[in-house]
Amino acid sequence: MTSYDFKIFKVYIKITHSGVCGTDEHYRTYDMALGHLAVQFANKLGCEVVALSGTETKKDEALKLGAHHFVATKGVSDVKVPRKVDHLLVTTNQMPDWDQYKSILAPRASIYPLTTTDFKTKLVLPHMQFMLSGWMLIGCTTSPKIVYQRMLDFAGLHGIEPMIEHFPVTK
Repeated sequence: MTSYDFKIFKVYIKITHSGVCGTDEHYRTYDMALGHLAVQFANKLGCEVVALSGTETKKDEALKLGAHHFVATKGVSDVKVPRKVDHLLVTTNQMPDWDQYKSILAPRASIYPLTTTDFKTKLVLPHMQFMLSGWMLIGCTTSPKIVYQRMLDFAGLHGIEPMIEHFPVTK
């Protein structure tokens, strides 16, 4: 399994093994390498999906992939969303500014940091608000082969596909 395959699998595991259901507000931060799969899986599982991105450049793509709403966050101190977030999948290449996101998280919201960084990067959250709100931080583990098969079956049934970009070897 490649590291990219593992990232795809992490998205599936987070969404299917965490109690996410169609009545939940499912948000995710957006990046090209992983977020497009989170949008598709969450949409096909019946979640209301809001894509959060720094700028508007990914709006059309996110909506086409199944996001119901799109919010650009760059330069915005108080992010506004249709309703409080139950599940936040962080798929960006760096951790977000939690001060910007804490107002959108529902009590007992789950945060899934899927971000791949180095071992020196620290996850810093607003401690008291985190504790008093009952937010959960959920990491990732591997699963049995049957879960991989279920993911592939689900993706095939619902037409979930990765976006593949080709670059010349010179880049």
